[in-house]
Amino acid sequence: MIFDIDTVRETLTSFAAALSAAFIGRLAKHVLLVQKGLRQFWGVHLLLELPVAIFMGFVGSGLADWIHLTGRSTIGLVAAVSYLGPAAIEHCYAKYMWNNKTE
Repeated sequence: MIFDIDTVRETLTSFAAALSAAFIGRLAKHVLLVQKGLRQFWGVHLLLELPVAIFMGFVGSGLADWIHLTGRSTIGLVAAVSYLGPAAIEHCYAKYMWNNKTE
């Protein structure tokens, strides 16, 4: 099986960009909570943001693919989704399901 190096490079670049945007989004949320006095900057909460950032990077990237975004739009969406976090995504999903239920 022969791989096209340009396709591999493009895939790795987009993955790295999405992951970086997710980390920046979660870091922005962490800093906001630090400024409110709800967390210390250096602590276990900062370490626990890493898996959340990775997960939200995948969620944001999938959402960007679903709505056919490319380039910087994808990175912006990943950062925004990562900043909002899983709780906001769950809330939006529940609201969507509530509005679209059939009886």
